Amino acid sequence: ESWRRIQELEQPKERAEAPEGPTFDAPQITVQLSSPENAEEGDSAHLEAQFTPVGDSKLRVEWLKDGQPIYHSNRYKMVSDFGFAILDILYLLAHDSGEYTLKVLNESGEATSTATIDVKTKDGLILEPQNEEKARAVEQLEEQLNRRPEEVESTKEERLPVFVEPLSAPVQAEQGDRVHYSCRYEPVDDNQLQIQWFINNRPLFAGSRVKTLNEFGYCVLEISPVYPEDSGDIVCKAFNKVGEAVTSTSLQVEGKEGIITQSQLPSAMSGAQTRIDEIENRRPQEIDQPAVEHGPPKFTTQLQSLPELREGSLIHLDVQVEPVADPRLKIEWFHNGNPVGHSSRMKAIHDFGFVVLELSPAEPQDTGTWTCKATNEHGSDEVSTEINVSGDSGVIYEWVAPGERRERINQLDEWINRPRDALEEAEMEFDAPVFTEQLADLGDLSECDAASFMCVLEPIGDPTMKIVWQHNGGAIPHSNRIQMSNDFGVI
Repeated sequence: ESWRRIQELEQPKERAEAPEGPTFDAPQITVQLSSPENAEEGDSAHLEAQFTPVGDSKLRVEWLKDGQPIYHSNRYKMVSDFGFAILDILYLLAHDSGEYTLKVLNESGEATSTATIDVKTKDGLILEPQNEEKARAVEQLEEQLNRRPEEVESTKEERLPVFVEPLSAPVQAEQGDRVHYSCRYEPVDDNQLQIQWFINNRPLFAGSRVKTLNEFGYCVLEISPVYPEDSGDIVCKAFNKVGEAVTSTSLQVEGKEGIITQSQLPSAMSGAQTRIDEIENRRPQEIDQPAVEHGPPKFTTQLQSLPELREGSLIHLDVQVEPVADPRLKIEWFHNGNPVGHSSRMKAIHDFGFVVLELSPAEPQDTGTWTCKATNEHGSDEVSTEINVSGDSGVIYEWVAPGERRERINQLDEWINRPRDALEEAEMEFDAPVFTEQLADLGDLSECDAASFMCVLEPIGDPTMKIVWQHNGGAIPHSNRIQMSNDFGVI
């Protein structure tokens, strides 16, 4: 029954024929297009017509200009709905002139309507006044504004320039000061008169340090700051077409030292510099002390013997030595007769007669004889001890868990590794495979069609059975176009 149900579901179903739609007659235009009159450049045009049938879904409306299709754009707006066909043209241009055709068509036929638009062009420049009264008023206003007073011919007498107030007296300044020079000249109203400054017969131009002013017969020169190389003659020269006038003075600049060695304190504190020098140059008083004679060094205690140490523990050695205050006493440590250098593991202390050596962490190579030697100019002394460091391996094999945790872990391990009974399943024997339903021929198919092959096979539950598909004697592999399935004997 399941197999019969599968066949019923897989059989193609007959498609219901779509009902035929209503049939419409050929379209007719009930209201024709009308040509707009007096269309000028820049205006808008509106074309409108009415047509039938209204409810035909296959009916199309097209607009043509001189036989060419018109498409939607920012100037062309087309509407077709409920039997109305409308074309709006925004901002008419000269090339919009022509014949416009409305075409309405469906499966039964077509209908057309035509209108003509003639666009009158406008000049690009408006040369004629748009309002004669306002234009006449503008002309009168322009005449009043452009009216000039009567020119009176007058001849000015050109005069020779003269300095009515010469430059100030010579100036003495220090380096870094600001100097100011001024003078007055005539004539004041001569627009051809020019002023020029010179220093040591070289033209002096305005810059970051030099500022000049020449207005209403008044000349000013400012230099800030001044340097010793600015010393020399300062000349102001006024000239025009008639002649020239000159006034001069001098500038003397005293230079300053690059390093200030003199005291900058006021005169009221003149003695303070001497006191400052005494304080800065004061030396500590030397106290004569008799030399202390120190005897040869001697260890008052011995290095303690340490028990066997484990790797990683702390090695601590300490001893006392005399004399305590000998600055020339030298302490040295030896390991198996070799000097011991400072390292990150070693910490050595020698203070107030106490000598300490610490090694942390201890390592197996620290095993051996350790010697402390004290030396000065009168002799030497040494003490020794033996140190034994046992090495530890990197892996700890001994049990370190406290309490009964070891027994509990052993019980858990035995339970996990307990033997399990093998599942005894009866072996089933299957007969040779037999196809109860053979493959069926599909006949002729077109390219890109889907093909489906199906057959039924027994036995169903045999896990050792293998299904192989072949094409012209060769195995068919899995791919994105080929799908294979084997469910409950249906292949």
